[in-house]
Amino acid sequence: NMRAAGVVPKGPAYQSLIESFITNNQVSRAVQVRDELLRTGQPSSAYIENTLIRGYGSENNIEAAEAIFEAMLDPYGAPSASAQKARGVIVKEPSTYQSMVTAYLENGMVEKAQGALKRMRSQHYPELVIKPVEEAIQACL
Repeated sequence: NMRAAGVVPKGPAYQSLIESFITNNQVSRAVQVRDELLRTGQPSSAYIENTLIRGYGSENNIEAAEAIFEAMLDPYGAPSASAQKARGVIVKEPSTYQSMVTAYLENGMVEKAQGALKRMRSQHYPELVIKPVEEAIQACL
């Protein structure tokens, strides 16, 4: 046991555990691991939050996926990286929007997926980044 040896796991170890639990349809366990990470005083990350969004989407819990998505900041106009870190703020990545769109599409919510795509566009990402998300929605129409 790492803790018994005085070794505190870092974020990437937690991220791997979270991804493993999501892959194995154990979303509640993944959330417990993320909460443990936060209790150690370490921050979560966009990648961990994205994984939880995907997990909640796969178990049809759109409300929980949306809560995570909305708790994160849109990047356009977000505070500086140092201010984000100081306040524990997590800023959405392009993959965050893609995760939310995927969750919506898995649950037959095409209009909500289109709304998330619209928000993604408002963040001034390059078209090359937006195109795969748009194509995923188009494939469901």
